[in-house]
Amino acid sequence: VVMLCSKSPTEVEQIQQHFHNLIQKVGAVYKVDPKDYQLPILTEDEPKEEAWLALPGMYGGFAYRWKEGTPKRTLWAVSWCRVVGGSEQEHTITVDGAVTVDTPMY
Repeated sequence: VVMLCSKSPTEVEQIQQHFHNLIQKVGAVYKVDPKDYQLPILTEDEPKEEAWLALPGMYGGFAYRWKEGTPKRTLWAVSWCRVVGGSEQEHTITVDGAVTVDTPMY
């Protein structure tokens, strides 16, 4: 008899999945092949400082870090394409999903 235990994803794993979905969605807009980059792995403590994910072919990517002082654990990210003016977008990611903010605050 084999018993399978299904483990519920942690808060960080849920946020990571929403972040990965966001990266893939933005990458698709710029026709970036997901095989050309490695999705970041988040931990309770990392990234402590702002980290960078370059998306080849996008001429840009994502800066991201854990945001402090929020009621829920929140990952903050900014995406942009340096050859497309006005492409910068700010995102906040929680267990509830990713929200794109209209006005970047980088």
